[in-house]
Formats: sequence, structure tokens, C-alpha cells
Amino acid sequence: MKSLLLPLFLILCLAGAAQDSAYQSVLNRWQREHGFSGTVLVSRGGRLLWSGAVGHANRETSAAAQSTTPYRIAGLTQPFTAVMILQLKEEGKLALDDTIAKYLPGYTGPGRARVTIRQLLTYSSGIPECGGGTARDIDRATLKLDTFISRYCSGPLEFEPGTKARMGNGDYILLGKIIEQATGRTWVDNLERRILRPLRMNSTGVVDDSKPVPRLARSYNYKDSATGYQPDKPYYTGNYYSAGSLYSTAYDLMRFDAALFAHQLLRPGTLADMIHGNEKLGNVAQGVWASAGRGSISLPYIYGSGAISGSRANWIHVLKGDIAVLVLSNTNRGDLARLSEDLYTVAVRK
Repeated sequence: MKSLLLPLFLILCLAGAAQDSAYQSVLNRWQREHGFSGTVLVSRGGRLLWSGAVGHANRETSAAAQSTTPYRIAGLTQPFTAVMILQLKEEGKLALDDTIAKYLPGYTGPGRARVTIRQLLTYSSGIPECGGGTARDIDRATLKLDTFISRYCSGPLEFEPGTKARMGNGDYILLGKIIEQATGRTWVDNLERRILRPLRMNSTGVVDDSKPVPRLARSYNYKDSATGYQPDKPYYTGNYYSAGSLYSTAYDLMRFDAALFAHQLLRPGTLADMIHGNEKLGNVAQGVWASAGRGSISLPYIYGSGAISGSRANWIHVLKGDIAVLVLSNTNRGDLARLSEDLYTVAVRK
């Protein structure tokens, strides 16, 4: 029996080594051909299959990107906010068809009595996008949440609520404020109590613009070979709060993905509702988007993404096979969705 087990063990080891090499080849090709710099991770059933990194976390100090490097994840903050809203629904503390006015009576935007929590979750409120450029104070100084909402999330509706979906920050800024009103605790406190501490996501938190995050990847924009990589201009990530203020690592995001799909954060029925795409609204779900398949991924999956200047993040979870791919980058180069597809192809290769 031992003589049979030993060759089998060697075959399995060689197969694993070959797959590791295939992942690395994909990553190296994306660095060489597309200028990708960052960290990737692939998991199945909440268990790590492979993780790797290429490029620099900081070009000025020549610090290499590593599997444990933290990155700003921008809009990938929003699935966390969506999960907490749905937890409050399960607890009976709010209903998805309640309007903004029920929880934020002081809100003065024209959608106060027309826009529902469900529409905020699905980016279908019509509330203007509140992203800013460096010419606006949204990126130049720390703003109080109420000031942010008054200035950037209270303008005229851009379309009739519930008629279309357009990803933006305003919806999720308001959801963060609703979480605070429904619980009597800050959004950050809720995040720590409900998700980060229970899942031991010790390398995830809110970017505090007055306190640098140790080892946080510095982000860059690349225009052409003449100018090369230019460090991002200063911007106050913390202003995006419940819509885009988090930093995290690939390993921590794997913990979030694993807990979500193991029903540790939401009941099965609630999760099913969260990830169900609304075909009339372009397959938007709640905090994520749904796809019937794209490119080399022929099976249904959900995805989320985020970008603030050179900081970018992408997350996919293929439902059949329970495979997740996480891609974090600190430059504006490379199509992260396509890179995710290539990594998924390796994961399902026999």
C-alpha cells in the first residue's frame, strides 16, 4: 500500500506545483504586457488556492508589493455597507421599502420621501454621483458626514427612482448614515462589531487621512512612457466613508467572501436576495452586480469593484464551484476584470 501511496502523493505535489506555476505565469504576463502592479488571490470554498504579487507597493522606497500588502479598496467598501443594512433588516430595525425620510428626517434632498433603502442598495435612486476631482473640497479637506451629505448627496434627482441603475457613492453615503440612525452607533463601530472583529479582519479599516496606515500601498497614475508613473495627488479617502473609505488586504477580503457565502453574515434567503441581479436594471444586485457569464467565465457570478485614482480593486465570486478571485492594484494600468478571468481559468483547469 505504501508503494502505491507514495507515487500518488508525488503526482499530487507535481500537479499543485504546475498550477502554482500557471498562476504565476498569468501574473507575470499581466505585469509584462499590461503594466499590472498589485496583489491577487484565488480561493475555493473559502480556502486559499493561490496568492501572489508583482510590482511595487511604493516606487519611491522600492518596496515590493506582497501578498499581505494593504490597498485602498474604494467602492469595494460598498458590499460591507450592504451587508450591514441587510443584517439590520434581519433584525427588524429597518425595512428595504422604507424611504430615506423615515431614518433621516433632516435630509433635505428631493428624494427624501421618494427614494427607498432598496433603491439606495441597487444604485437606482437617481441621487447625483458625488465623486470629486482635485478641484473640489471633497478631495482637499476632511468633511463631516452631514456636511458631505448636504453638499454632495442632496441635489436634484438625475432620473426617476427605480428606473435605471448607475453605480455611485451618494447612495452608499446615505446608507451609512441610515445605519447610524437605526443603531445609535457610528458606521465604523458597526463595521468593527458586525464584520471586522468577528472575522478577524485585522488588516482592514478606514483610511484616516491624519494617520498613515502602515505599509499601505501608494497609488500611481501612468499616462505614457515619457512621464512614467506619477504619485496620485492628495485626496481625502475618508470623506467617502461608507461608500469608499476602506483599506484591506487580499487575505482579509477572502475572509469576508468566505463568511458571506458560508452564511455567517447573512441568512441564506437574505444572501440570495442580495446577489440576485435585477434584469430590468442591468443585473444590478445589492452592493454587487450579477453576471450570467463573461469571457472565459461561462457560469453565473457576482462582482464588485472600486477605483479612486490609481487605487483599484476587483472581486468576483463564481457561484458554481464557490471560486473567488480578488485583485488589488495601486496603478491605473490593466483591466482587473480580465485579469480575474485569466486567474479563474487556471483555478478550474483540470
